[in-house]
Formats: sequence, C-alpha cells, structure tokens
Amino acid sequence: MDDAIIKGSIWLALLAYFTVVIRPAKGIDDSAFPRVRWIWTLGCIAYVIHVIAAFHFHHHWSHTEAEAHTAQQTESVVGWRFGAGIWFNHLFTLAWLGDVIWMWIRSKEWFQRPRALSIGWQIFFFFIVFNATVVFEDGLVRWFGLLGCSLVALRARALGARAR
Repeated sequence: MDDAIIKGSIWLALLAYFTVVIRPAKGIDDSAFPRVRWIWTLGCIAYVIHVIAAFHFHHHWSHTEAEAHTAQQTESVVGWRFGAGIWFNHLFTLAWLGDVIWMWIRSKEWFQRPRALSIGWQIFFFFIVFNATVVFEDGLVRWFGLLGCSLVALRARALGARAR
C-alpha cells in the first residue's frame, strides 16, 4: 500500500504538470484559467502527498536517512555521492506550493508576473522533472518522462520562436 501511495501520487503530479505545461499555444486565457488552476493545484497536492508518503514510509521521518538515500541514488547514477540534492527537492516543493497559493490569492498578479520569473520557474521545474523521471528512473516512468519532457521542450521552442 505504501508504494501505491508513493507511486500513484507522483504519477498524478506528473500528469498534472505535463497537462498544464503542454497546453494549446494560446496559453492560459480567462476562460481556461479556472481549469488550469485546479489541475495545477491537484498536481501540487499529489506531489506533497508523494513527499509526505516517501518521508513516512521510506525515510521514517528522518531527513538524514532521506539525504543518505539521495546520496546513494546519485552515486549509483552519476558516480559520486551527493546527498544535498534533496534540498533542490525541498526548494521545488516550496516553489510549487508558492505558485499555487499565488494563483489562488492574487491571480491577476500571477498573470502579470515578469516573463523572466515565469521562464526561470519553468526551467527549474523542468530540471527537477527531467532528473526525477529520465535521469534517476527507469522503465515506464523514464519513457513517460522522456515523452513528456520532449513535448515540454518542443512547446518551449515553439513559444520562443513565436516571441521573436
């Protein structure tokens, strides 16, 4: 049951991420915003459930254990121990929560945020998702992540070309 919660919640979070980021080229307009906001919020909630379940079932509420697990995973993939990567995950969690709260409380300002902030946020989000699915996973998760991240990259390229 614990693995089902951990895996199911991250699948939902990824599905929400890809659904929102790979949306029609017109972007988020006033009519689409409520639906997008709900999908983004549910994805964030699913991600937070994933983090809580992982800390509860796998790391027994020990940050030291979680950091050691991250170091071991990093070493097995890239060849050197680096446990501090977990702090990027914490930053990611706070950033997604902050983005959701911003969408709900100050949606007008959220729409008008500086383009550089939106781009920086999406690059950071993409970096985390790509590493979590393509670099550090295998099997179906890797293929899903590779497909989703490829679509995100194509979407970003199309938006960049349109902005010129």
